[in-house]
Amino acid sequence: GVFLYWVLRAGGALDAIARMTAAAAPNPGLRILLLVYGLGVFFESATGFGVGIIVTAPLFLSLGYSPLRAGLLALLGQCAVPWGALAVGTTLGAQLAGLSLTDASLHALLLSIPSLVLCGAAALWVAQVKQSLWLSIAQVASLALALMGGIALCSLAGATELAGCVGGLTVIALVLALRRTGPTAIHATQQDSLRVLTPLAVLVIGLALTRLVTPLGDALKRYTITSADGIFQLAPVYHAGFWLLVAAVVGMLVFRLPYPQILQISRSASMQWVKAVLAVAGFIASGQVMSLAGMTESLTQSAALAPQWSLPLLMPLVGALGGFLTASNAGSNAIFMGFQVHLTALAQFDLNYTAAAQNAAASIACMMSPGRLALAQLLIGQEVREHELLRAIAPVALLGVLSMMLLLWLIAL
Repeated sequence: GVFLYWVLRAGGALDAIARMTAAAAPNPGLRILLLVYGLGVFFESATGFGVGIIVTAPLFLSLGYSPLRAGLLALLGQCAVPWGALAVGTTLGAQLAGLSLTDASLHALLLSIPSLVLCGAAALWVAQVKQSLWLSIAQVASLALALMGGIALCSLAGATELAGCVGGLTVIALVLALRRTGPTAIHATQQDSLRVLTPLAVLVIGLALTRLVTPLGDALKRYTITSADGIFQLAPVYHAGFWLLVAAVVGMLVFRLPYPQILQISRSASMQWVKAVLAVAGFIASGQVMSLAGMTESLTQSAALAPQWSLPLLMPLVGALGGFLTASNAGSNAIFMGFQVHLTALAQFDLNYTAAAQNAAASIACMMSPGRLALAQLLIGQEVREHELLRAIAPVALLGVLSMMLLLWLIAL
């Protein structure tokens, strides 16, 4: 995902796609929601690592918003992190909890409904869109439903890795269908549009075919690498990462990038990739150490002192703490999913909902994590301090976590 991002950036595709998408919505409310629910979610889902912020923050600045508002709007585009980086965090969480990926995705979506709607409403408020209340409600409701519908259908079809991408594309398609007829501000030719979209089309089509066409997927899974103890298995040409690399190579060819630039891209992507891999590996190791050292059991025994009815309220809080500290739902899941499994047995609760609460709460808390705030500040300028961004975005993230706590508590009744 990091490699594809650097290729798209070098080829000018990110800027071109951002301009075309923004110009497709003349209505200010639709334009804001298109960038938050559509472009931000799509790029975060396709590549992860805060790329949704990188793509949208400069665009919000170009639309005339102050640096603080541009940063907040870009952070609100992190509303669908459970499916970020081709759902790597949800996949890891499902594996650690022993659940199917489809169930993990659908339950996370259920608990994320209030926070997704909240992020859309907050985006219109931050952008100070001047239109009727009923129009704003209709826009948020329709586009949030489009986003959630795309995610749900893709998950049910067995292509959870693509769920966020499809959700974002569904929003973009709906906005294009709702836009006014007549000329728009899009100046890119059809040939240019086809060129910049080719790598992403290869990614989406490749993943869709391998996930939805069962014989093809089964054929690719035959080439599986298995560790000596049989614990670890990897199907390289079926794995989502393979298709990210294919899309990146196609991008290099389509954009005709010179060899020296390809070397520079490879170095930059490798450095960023190593940092991310080491971080996630460290979080997984921390989770294993907690389990083997008896720390998870000790935490569970402490939680046993709390009333049983309060345990479902604790589950999202633990996930949110991990998301805030690590800026990653994958990192939070790696550290705390083992504890959540023990907590589920203690509460005699459905593990599907516990894992979903851990994953979804960690994801919404990512938008107020120091890592994401620092990235947003880097893009909008040093005149806005991180604590200003935190003070403004924290109420949205905390309300999202609170909504999950209440929803989980009602489910537990």
